[in-house]
Amino acid sequence: MRVLTVTNCPALQYLGSGYIIDGFVNGLRSLGHDVDLVQPDEYEICQWMRPRAMSYRQAVGMFIATRRALGAKQYDLVEFWGGEAWLTIWWLFSCAGIRPLVVQHSNGPEPRYSQMLEAAGILRLTFVQRMHAQKFVPKAFQLPDAVVTISQYDLEWLEQMQLPRGGRRLAIEVPLSERFLDRPAKVRESRVIGFCGTWLPRKGLGVIVPDIARLLRDFGDWRFLVLGTGENDRVHSSFPEDLRARIEVVPMIADKEALARQYERMEIFVFPSVSESFGIALAEAMACACAPVSTRVGFAATLESGRNAILIDESASPQLYEAVKYLILNPETRKQIASAAHERVQQLRWNLAVRTLSESYQAWLAEHRDAGSGRLGSKRR
Repeated sequence: MRVLTVTNCPALQYLGSGYIIDGFVNGLRSLGHDVDLVQPDEYEICQWMRPRAMSYRQAVGMFIATRRALGAKQYDLVEFWGGEAWLTIWWLFSCAGIRPLVVQHSNGPEPRYSQMLEAAGILRLTFVQRMHAQKFVPKAFQLPDAVVTISQYDLEWLEQMQLPRGGRRLAIEVPLSERFLDRPAKVRESRVIGFCGTWLPRKGLGVIVPDIARLLRDFGDWRFLVLGTGENDRVHSSFPEDLRARIEVVPMIADKEALARQYERMEIFVFPSVSESFGIALAEAMACACAPVSTRVGFAATLESGRNAILIDESASPQLYEAVKYLILNPETRKQIASAAHERVQQLRWNLAVRTLSESYQAWLAEHRDAGSGRLGSKRR
């Protein structure tokens, strides 16, 4: 297959979404597919404005870059990452005649998550932003020939919303780096509660701060370890001054082995996100035999509470406190859950995920050609 992949974020291993994109692009290439990757630095207009108006600037830039690429080369399939592709997808489906198969490969359907965050009071949209989010961005999920998402959690939403209109949809869970797979499930008594992610409200700060503070007061020999944020002062300043000495912050770690060793310092991993399409940090922590406590979002929605995780119904106090307290007071249960969590994620392997994507793309492409479509490219012009 000749594939054009256009992304809304850089395909960098140390970024959550970038890690996923990089893995699938290189995985398809390893199977012999010809994949051309176009990233924001190559197309985003008015880059001097960053980060302002990014979604609008990327929408226009994607359109220009995709038209240019399709004018220079023939492709079997155009794969977009991000709702910013709505304008380009609308254009492709407005063109008379032949066109490539069009796929939205999503790290999380933006229409769903903007609604969730706005309902939670975390996201506040202006009139123009709401129009963009509710009227235009959904086209990126309504119009494509197919939508691929990274969790069963989002696939169920797509099915409920009957997206895309053609009905082709697929979920492929995010694979883990080989550094996290087949690691021995080390039993530990570190008395460390951990968290990994950006220090943002949507990650559940509204419950993390009060409930972890309460836990540290009630269990004086336990500590809190925060990974993946460089905002050290901001994390510490969120907590009462007398607890800050028992809170450690480790900035973003690019090396996967070093990151895994940090997870292995934790006994309990908390992930009370308000919204999450997958949550790679949760899967990584499970691979390192941490006992997870999570809201029922993203990957966690597929877990079994009491078996390979403790799941809470919402990101609200004191639910996190009660769940972590239960694990602290029941060490044997904590170890059993950690072991089951470790086992659950061993299936998250890149070779399986890429093969599934490749086979699905080729099957959809055959259907697309049988329906009388072809390739939009330089020869047509």
